[in-house]
Amino acid sequence: MDHFSLSYDQLPMTEPYMYCTIPDRLQYYATDTPNKAAFIIHSKSGSREVITCKDLYQQSQTFAKGLVHLGIKKNDTIGLSFPNSKEWLVSTFGILMAGAVPLHMTFKYKYGRDIIPVLQIPGNCKAILMANEKDNSIRDFLNNILTRSETETKKMELKKERLIPSLKFVALDNSITGFEDCCTISDILITGTKYQNITLPFLDPDDIAAFLLTSGSTGISKLVPKTHLQMLEVGQGFVAALNMESCDVYFSDRLFDWGAGYPCIFLVCGATHVTSSDQFTLQSISEICNFTIKIIKQDNCTVCQILPALAMEILKRDKNEISPRVLATGGVPVPKQCAQVVPRVCKEFICIYGTTEMGGVSVKRSQAASDFSDYNIGKPWPGVEMKVVDTEGKTMPRNEVGELFVRNRFAFGGYHRNPDKTNKSQDVVQISFYVMLS
Repeated sequence: MDHFSLSYDQLPMTEPYMYCTIPDRLQYYATDTPNKAAFIIHSKSGSREVITCKDLYQQSQTFAKGLVHLGIKKNDTIGLSFPNSKEWLVSTFGILMAGAVPLHMTFKYKYGRDIIPVLQIPGNCKAILMANEKDNSIRDFLNNILTRSETETKKMELKKERLIPSLKFVALDNSITGFEDCCTISDILITGTKYQNITLPFLDPDDIAAFLLTSGSTGISKLVPKTHLQMLEVGQGFVAALNMESCDVYFSDRLFDWGAGYPCIFLVCGATHVTSSDQFTLQSISEICNFTIKIIKQDNCTVCQILPALAMEILKRDKNEISPRVLATGGVPVPKQCAQVVPRVCKEFICIYGTTEMGGVSVKRSQAASDFSDYNIGKPWPGVEMKVVDTEGKTMPRNEVGELFVRNRFAFGGYHRNPDKTNKSQDVVQISFYVMLS
């Protein structure tokens, strides 16, 4: 059997490695385009917050100095849970500048019973930064992790015997009555302003820049470590797949905490990133669609990434209210009906699939609805190789059923402090391939 008949495919990445750190990119844009909108964040209340490149860099740097003064050291882990917001951006980038690693977490259950085991994995979680919730679940979560006791001086202090022994402090976006011992994000910024002479640590592109969480569908979520280089590689893949330039305005409905929503497109090409802090708290797909269309129109977005359900809802409308150059979707199997958006709504329809472990895996570009078929995953993502193997790990002929193995320029390095799950996800013979599907 010759190599041309094997079920192997690839799409080489034509761009060189972006060998620098995420703060390096922030500093570049703060100098090159200081007054350009880096991020625009909408809310259903009607607010529209614009964060410029210069403000983002300066506030993140100030936040980092506040964290260092509070005792955060290089390689410490900090749990982070915010909606898409300025607080998320300044906290995340500030944590990186301080040399620490943000653990991006999303609450699925009240009281955080799914999050506490995750925060225990690194063993060095020194702080938790999070948004306040309107219900009482935030109070119960804080009580669980703080386990406070009243001292002889009537002051509430942290007990040593608590669920996260390494925890030093918790910071909220706003203060909560009864939890005055928790500081706020503003408090850390004020502290950083007072200690501008603090020297921030040296960062290397191969330092870990994020712990991303898997879905937790098989139990406790696993931690996927990503370096600065790997996160920028994800951004390079998106920029190539979506054919983006710095003049584009990019809308994404994904959470910043997700691999597909992380603000790496801005970091790579400088395109303004438009998003919403609360669109999925609306009651119906129709309301979410109305809100999304309003945002895209207001900011003249040229490239839009939305859920398939929203694409289907847009097609139900008699009037075309938006006309981006590119409409992208993915995250779930995409039916061929979604491709009807081209050429009616956009010039190009792009379907993207990926995983937390690998980042982007495949991309299907369609300039006509007839180019797309049900659940078509397309070709390998820029920089990705894929092949189908049999039960013995041998590469199979084309059009045969087997396991899909994928790899990219940066091999999946395994789940943080979880060798058993890592071994199950990787093939021990085929070095660096990740088992995608069986």
